[in-house]
Amino acid sequence: MVDAGNNKPVLYDASPNRAYIQRIVGADRAELVAADIRDLPALRDALDRHEVDTLVHTAGLIGGKVAENPAAGTTNNIVGTINVLEAARLHGVRRFIYISTFGVYDRGRITQGPIREDRPIGGHKFYAVTKICSEQLMHAYASSYGLDAIILRPAGVFGRGQYLGGSKVGMSMRDLALNMIKGEPFTIEARRYFANEYVYVKDGAWAIELACHAED
Repeated sequence: MVDAGNNKPVLYDASPNRAYIQRIVGADRAELVAADIRDLPALRDALDRHEVDTLVHTAGLIGGKVAENPAAGTTNNIVGTINVLEAARLHGVRRFIYISTFGVYDRGRITQGPIREDRPIGGHKFYAVTKICSEQLMHAYASSYGLDAIILRPAGVFGRGQYLGGSKVGMSMRDLALNMIKGEPFTIEARRYFANEYVYVKDGAWAIELACHAED
């Protein structure tokens, strides 16, 4: 979006890493708002002040970080989503895109692939449960208020800097790549590199851009 030259994204984060964002996006090519998704007035102010028309909700704790403190982790992710949805409704955004996860699928009830969108979902870990709850809230807002909403369920995302958020997939891929670059041996641990699905971060970003502009 930034490279297209006709959009200036607004990044909303509790503690944005400004140096990292500038390295990736470029200096002064994105607006930064340092605030919490649990702060509804701050969310509303950011949407109004920057005249946001398309909202991509990626905020929240991921993976094991939710399980470290289930009460705080689930509150952050679920109440945070309620606040983002409510701010979007009050502001009247053109489109709302929620980044969920392929982890919402109940693998114990799926015996054949490929996994499609109509396959059973079910959470057995706190992170997946918060994503399922947030998806259902999306459906409720779309049904009750006509919110133009899209849910994306990416696989394990890897790419430059993905480990900053605590992603095990990102960290594993980083370590593997660094060892290859150095010409050093590496061990593929079954516990971490189990049969999985992966997506490169730029492909994930492309999917989000397509969702922003898709019609019907």
